[in-house]
Amino acid sequence: MKVSIKSLLKGAREARGHVALIDVFTSTTLIATLLDRGATEVVPVRSVREAMAIRAGRPDTILMGERWGKKIPSFDHNTSCVRASTLDVADRQVVVSTTNGTLGILSVEKADRLFLGCFRNAAALAQRLAEADEVTLVPIGLAHGRIRAIEDELCAEAVRRYLLGEDVGFAALEQRIRRDLSSRVRNVSRRSDVDYCLELNAVDIVPELRGKIIRA
Repeated sequence: MKVSIKSLLKGAREARGHVALIDVFTSTTLIATLLDRGATEVVPVRSVREAMAIRAGRPDTILMGERWGKKIPSFDHNTSCVRASTLDVADRQVVVSTTNGTLGILSVEKADRLFLGCFRNAAALAQRLAEADEVTLVPIGLAHGRIRAIEDELCAEAVRRYLLGEDVGFAALEQRIRRDLSSRVRNVSRRSDVDYCLELNAVDIVPELRGKIIRA
């Protein structure tokens, strides 16, 4: 198996084989949470206009999104994963639009298959990728995928270690993330969301983009 890590939006555009895109705070963690809560599907979109058009045709659709960490005013909810873990989304469609994660998802065009990864599903993701000949892990980062984020980079490293049968050493990875968390994380994410997103292997859900729809 060939395993590579290609970071940021550039990496998403170049990624081939079985691809796993990672946005720990918060898109990929959020989507895994929504599917684990029973959402039928998650639709990633680039713009508010796209989201509103989808809901116009399907009024029971839930809209969740943020721009630079702040809730999109016309949407139902922000992207708090803790909040999402309490929502009744069973049998509902959820549309998600975020600054980094959904942009990255929609920029992957060369993949054979595209999965979404986070710490909460890292082992399950590695198991899903284990039989692929070529795996590309894409930590999407910040600022429209232009700046590396330590939590995404180290999550990709954790999945790589799972794939290669190495000791993940999660405690050390988590310590590095918490030590290096910047004011942007503290400002846009409550401590409970940080703790939630850094739980290891809490779910077996592995979201996959099929066409324009993400399902478990």
